[in-house]
Amino acid sequence: MTAAPIVLPDSGDLSPYVQRVLPRSSGLFWDGRWHEGADQAIATFNPSTGERLADVTSAGSAEVDAAVASAKAAFPAWAETPPLQRAALLREAARRVRLHSRELALLDAANCGNPVRAMQMDAEIAATQLDYFAGLVLEIKGETIPTANGALNYEGVQNFV
Repeated sequence: MTAAPIVLPDSGDLSPYVQRVLPRSSGLFWDGRWHEGADQAIATFNPSTGERLADVTSAGSAEVDAAVASAKAAFPAWAETPPLQRAALLREAARRVRLHSRELALLDAANCGNPVRAMQMDAEIAATQLDYFAGLVLEIKGETIPTANGALNYEGVQNFV
């Protein structure tokens, strides 16, 4: 179960809400839990206001190696996950992105200075892509698939050893 989204106003000054949507941890996440980084934290600032948002943990080569090893160890179980279950997991991720799209948009806007509305559109695009790939889970054939606005998604089947 995911937390309920934070209710944000449709317009007006959203800066008082930024601290409420910042992640609770600024650590590194892999293998289902948070980790400390070996390198120094990096301060992030809202380019619109100059306000310090958070200190983000920087990953060194040891943390990157550990995260990659964790992903490699998890891959066989993911590859053995039945396609319907994989598709359902991707659709659930899309649902959660949509549920929290305003919060994600505000966080993105505060971090990079783009308008919240544009960042909310990015969150919707991300959710749509998750839904798209959830559908492809059941259609893996190795083809070129036309998508919106003349773009193409290339799909290939390759066994990784």
